[in-house]
Amino acid sequence: MDRLQRNIKFNRLLHHFGRYINIYCTLHSDSPDDAEELTCKVYEVLLRSIDSMHADTPFQMQRWLHRVMHSTLRRHRLQRRMEYLDEVLEAGTVDEPVTDDNEASETLDELLSLVSADEEALMRKLVAGYTRLEIARDEGISYDALNQRIHRIILKIRNKYKI
Repeated sequence: MDRLQRNIKFNRLLHHFGRYINIYCTLHSDSPDDAEELTCKVYEVLLRSIDSMHADTPFQMQRWLHRVMHSTLRRHRLQRRMEYLDEVLEAGTVDEPVTDDNEASETLDELLSLVSADEEALMRKLVAGYTRLEIARDEGISYDALNQRIHRIILKIRNKYKI
């Protein structure tokens, strides 16, 4: 599909469903800034994947659009959680920034005591500055599997501290 046809298809989609996209993103976001960021991500994904849309009717278009928005929302939430965990691990605490290295180490140890030994080793690599790709290679797992493990660890920590 050439660029002109892609733009026509994208503009048609936005004309029919632009408001629906904005409402969906607003309802599934924590703040106006988060809603705006999510909306931009949805638009980016839609523009990239517009060639895969094979919808002749507005109903088919809406079903395809909803699948794209839902998967984009899931990825966005996972990314937010991972960013939060990175912030927690960098600060060394859930509630307040840490100023003392010993205190940071103790807080990190407390956080990691909630997880298994394998998960603890994985998180210590993250804290040590390894990239997720390097960790995935070291662990012999895919990048997506690593992100799922990290997500589960985040959930354990969040449940413990009611975050």
